[in-house]
Amino acid sequence: MRRPEYWRKRAFQLALALLVTSLPAACQTHAVCPWINVATASGVLGGEATLSLTNPSPTVTTCRFDYKSGEEVRELTVQITAMTDLGKDYALFKAMCGGDATPLRAIGNEAVMCPDNNPGTAHSERVVSRVRNSAFVLRLSTTAKSSPVMTQDSIEEKLRFVAELVSGNLF
Repeated sequence: MRRPEYWRKRAFQLALALLVTSLPAACQTHAVCPWINVATASGVLGGEATLSLTNPSPTVTTCRFDYKSGEEVRELTVQITAMTDLGKDYALFKAMCGGDATPLRAIGNEAVMCPDNNPGTAHSERVVSRVRNSAFVLRLSTTAKSSPVMTQDSIEEKLRFVAELVSGNLF
């Protein structure tokens, strides 16, 4: 018959082994977009979205949310860029909309919405705005020519909502 000390030592060893083997799973990090979460993006896209986060440079961060339903792909992109020269840098962002820009009130500074004309999409809109020294570009698109969830009007409404949220989070 083994002594109680043996069983306590054995239980401690087993608990330690379990802790060490489960650490990698506990330490895994999930991508997090600082300006909009996956649940909100899923609501905008009308289904469970997946997030991919990229930092192509130290001054640019892009959060891309995708939802796929059969042949249809819906995408929401949030790109934030830190600007060093507000006048010059923001003029380049605002030029993305050209003459098709519709001013948006109460969303950051100098916010505009315009068609995105993204190849491969049936409906696509873009918002360009800035808050302090950060420019943000939002894109919302669908590949479906006819979707009750992503009509042209609903895309504009949803994109305005996201713009309000992102600009609020940048303040």
